[in-house]
Amino acid sequence: MHLDWRTRHKLRKIVHAILIFSVFVSLFAPQSTAMSQDRKQQEITQKVDEVLEDSLTYDADDSRAQLLIRILKLIPENLWKPLKSVKVEEKVRTPRGLKDRDSIAMNYQQIDSDEEFVAVFIHELGHVVDLDVWTGSSRRNSRFSFLDGSPVPADDKSLEFYEISWFDSNTHASGVIALDAVSEYGFTNPFEDFAESFIFYLLHGGSFKLMTKQNEKLAKKYEFIRKEAFDGQEFSFGDFFYDNEEIYDTTILFYDLDAFIAMMEEEKAKKQTVSRTSSSRPPRYSRS
Repeated sequence: MHLDWRTRHKLRKIVHAILIFSVFVSLFAPQSTAMSQDRKQQEITQKVDEVLEDSLTYDADDSRAQLLIRILKLIPENLWKPLKSVKVEEKVRTPRGLKDRDSIAMNYQQIDSDEEFVAVFIHELGHVVDLDVWTGSSRRNSRFSFLDGSPVPADDKSLEFYEISWFDSNTHASGVIALDAVSEYGFTNPFEDFAESFIFYLLHGGSFKLMTKQNEKLAKKYEFIRKEAFDGQEFSFGDFFYDNEEIYDTTILFYDLDAFIAMMEEEKAKKQTVSRTSSSRPPRYSRS
């Protein structure tokens, strides 16, 4: 097809305009992506502030109040998004931590160290993931019931985890033994089984992974948390290795809190860097 010179001139101007626009977009995309990341961090900060607003019954400069804020900002938001408040109490009673509906209550006076404080908080976050993040909507009921007696919907994602070791909420599956849970406390019911596995994966990933080599059920639990909770991310930061024969409660196991926080900050920085650069590459085009 033969084009006259006017048509060719118009087409050439259109092509030049497209090229200029492409270059313009490629120059400003990194800035736009960075602004998007900054807005996301502002949203998370606002969400953390809302969760802790009017909940802290002590000075906001308190080191443990700052720990709560810091940990929430480091844990992926999708794992605690349904959380509405964190209540911190100073009562001489147990339990040390409690998930109640859409809130977590932490008993300040019952916890001796910052390490244990964070561990108990992460255990309770495990309950948030299990009970509030992963919720089913099916009208069909499973064999499992929540602690209040209401049925677990048949399409609840957590059922895949529960059924590794449990027939229902009160009965272990056939052939299950205590070492099929990461701790004795995790062997008491499927909900504690998940919360103990969640914290063990995050704070003692090296030990957990070693256990999977000798226990098929622990391997399935590890894989479920790796895939469903952390999108394939694994954690190990100079772990002190534990054997689950000796573990009653994962929240009192020793770990390096500073190393854990440094690891989480590094992982978060990596994700932000990838997010900032992945969409900022100049568009490809050919010139003839």
